[in-house]
Amino acid sequence: ALQAIGLTPTQLQGCVIRRVQVTGLASATGGVESNLDLSERRAVAVAEALVAAGWPTPAFELGAVGDAGAVTAAGTREPMRRRTEVVVDAAPRR
Repeated sequence: ALQAIGLTPTQLQGCVIRRVQVTGLASATGGVESNLDLSERRAVAVAEALVAAGWPTPAFELGAVGDAGAVTAAGTREPMRRRTEVVVDAAPRR
C-alpha cells in the first residue's frame, strides 16, 4: 500500500488534484459502533500516509461507512470490506 501511495503523486504530476476522497470500510464482524470507529481510523491512517507522501491536504474528504453494505441482500457477508478506498478527482493543468 505504501508503494502505491508513493507512486500515485508521480503519476499525477502535471495534474491539478481537485479532491481526494478517502473512505474507510469494515466487514460485518463485530458491533456497528466498533466497525464505524475502525473504518474512521482506517480513513485517517490512509489520509495521513498520503499527506506524508506529499499530497495536498486541502483536497481531502474523509468518510467512514463502517459495516454498512457489508452484508448483501441475500445475507452473504463481504469479507473484502476490510479496506480503505481512495478516489482522486484530478484534471490536466492548462
